[in-house]
Amino acid sequence: MRSTYKLVIVLFLSVLIGCESTQHYYSKENLNHVEIGQSKADLMTAFAGERGEGGAPGMRITDARRSLDGRLHEVGEVMLSDGVSRPVVYRFVFEDGILVQWGR
Repeated sequence: MRSTYKLVIVLFLSVLIGCESTQHYYSKENLNHVEIGQSKADLMTAFAGERGEGGAPGMRITDARRSLDGRLHEVGEVMLSDGVSRPVVYRFVFEDGILVQWGR
């Protein structure tokens, strides 16, 4: 009975550690290179995603709408962390393909 209990604990911890290691994100230091006025294409390239095991997912556009005057507004999202705190979603707002605002 005792060995079964130990096995269950070891398996649980293995799954927990495995799940923790699948949390992929970009470093907040990447924000040092973000400026209002950058093109959407530049930022999509900068946050394109890192291939392979342990890679961060790329920026994804989560919303896109056209205003009454015809301007296209899009919102992109990226997970960022300083390596100590939990990863946080940062949003990037584009107007006609140009970055107009970003933040948490």
